[in-house]
Amino acid sequence: MVTDRGTAYGLLVILLVFLGGCATLPGGKLVPNLEAEQVRTAFRSTLKQQQKCPAGIDADVTATFYVLFSSGSINGYLLTYPPGFLRFEGVNPLGLTENILTSDGHRFNYLLIRQREAYIGELASGKAKKYVTPRQAASISFWLLGRLPAAVSIKHDVWQDNNGAYWLTLEPGNSTDAARVLFSARRGVVERYVTMAGGDHGRLDVSYHYPDASAGNIKASCLVPDLVTISLGGHKAISLAIRDAYPISKLDKKQFAARIPAAFERINLP
Repeated sequence: MVTDRGTAYGLLVILLVFLGGCATLPGGKLVPNLEAEQVRTAFRSTLKQQQKCPAGIDADVTATFYVLFSSGSINGYLLTYPPGFLRFEGVNPLGLTENILTSDGHRFNYLLIRQREAYIGELASGKAKKYVTPRQAASISFWLLGRLPAAVSIKHDVWQDNNGAYWLTLEPGNSTDAARVLFSARRGVVERYVTMAGGDHGRLDVSYHYPDASAGNIKASCLVPDLVTISLGGHKAISLAIRDAYPISKLDKKQFAARIPAAFERINLP
């Protein structure tokens, strides 16, 4: 449900990456080498099992945007497919489309239907580079669902947080693309994903809450989060409450293309 007109522009403000702030690098107690190797082995096993899961989802979602001192929510539909295909369609209580966001992991289109405006830009350009690198933006479908590409390099050191989960540092080919993940070896799921592109002053921090795996015949590695919370620079920006996630096993790029009507004003974002 759209709570106010500002909700339609809430995602736009976040796409402009107007938020700032400071976030400390997550860590904890450095674990001994033997335990660290056991954790790394369990993590690699989880990544391997994830490759056998349905790649994408088609789900109902309630998106809440937090901008400055206000927030607004809208119901809609979320479609994702790795590595970076994404489509969000927000609808009003009458079931009419209010806004559409599409991305291929590199460029995005954001359409405001009633305003007849189309915003076009790159996911990792301008101020967005403060939070993610182009390589990380290109894998948005992975980390949005608490999953990771199989071909990631894990650094040696492992830290344990106060709740018994483990922080591991990933370097997928380039140190500027490094990210840190909080991995629950007990549950076999990623609980947080934190980029390191911007140092302590610019971070994308994604946390995940999962349903109980025992409630259905779903492997832990294939669980879809029922709540995803995204923070930028230490400020909560977006939360996604995900429901009725239907697995998608085949990519159809046409589903992620947004046709911009001729009557819409096209606005290119820096």
